[in-house]
Amino acid sequence: MSYLARTLPKRVFTPSLTQPIRQTRALTTKTLQSTPRTRTPRSNQIHPPSHRTYHSALHARLPDHSYTNSQTAILTSALTHVPKHGFSATALTLGARDAGFLDVSVQLLPRGEFDLILFWLASRRGLLRGKVEEGGLFRRIAAENGKDVHELSVEERVRGLLLERLRMNVEVRDVWQDVSFFFFFFFFFFFSFFPLKQIDAEEEFPC
Repeated sequence: MSYLARTLPKRVFTPSLTQPIRQTRALTTKTLQSTPRTRTPRSNQIHPPSHRTYHSALHARLPDHSYTNSQTAILTSALTHVPKHGFSATALTLGARDAGFLDVSVQLLPRGEFDLILFWLASRRGLLRGKVEEGGLFRRIAAENGKDVHELSVEERVRGLLLERLRMNVEVRDVWQDVSFFFFFFFFFFFSFFPLKQIDAEEEFPC
């Protein structure tokens, strides 16, 4: 309207027309000044909880091993022959026969006797964990010390776990040297060939 008032001749706008225009401007100005400004409250930003590594009974437990059903059947049966034949190919072959497989089925285990050792160690860890989750192990330790389960200290619990784990080696104590040999053999060749691999890499990509 103000644009029309400036461009059109003055004789067009009579006092009866210009007065309502001024009143409208005044009302609009008063309305804008009297209307309180409402600030929209900012919503609190919800940050996702940070991930922390801790043990919880609500989390899914990790698998004891990553072997297939056929491998597990052979290794489980082979463990019964370890006290007599040690961690050897003979124990694996007898285990395959007991599980209903042919002797050639031991080729399903690419690491051979070393797989038998790793499976035995994993099975002992599983048994120890089962005793802890059942609660009978700590109850027995508390009874031996004349205490309640909740009165056991961390040191007593750790000591009890170590002793229980060592007791599991009784059945294979006569063949435990096989385990020592395999681990020594593995680490010996690893640390022997690693420098050779570095030399070979330096020859291929000289600085």
